[in-house]
Amino acid sequence: MPPDFDDGSPCEIISGVGWYVPISQESIQKDLDVVTIEVRPIVRLQLPATYRSNPANVADTLALLSGAVTTSMTDIGHCDA
Repeated sequence: MPPDFDDGSPCEIISGVGWYVPISQESIQKDLDVVTIEVRPIVRLQLPATYRSNPANVADTLALLSGAVTTSMTDIGHCDA
């Protein structure tokens, strides 16, 4: 997990999977480094800022990956969005 993550960190639930998006990376002008929450093994996704210029790119990618996560990872809890 990223060093700035703790139990009180916010997460976004996309297609049933919790993703941690660091507050420092909320701007679409920055590279994005997100990780799954409450599943094992942890999935990390890195997206360059150029890919984020269209917000639908990120949402579509996370939704697509969420499907794979729910079918192949072990759920160990739930994200409190």
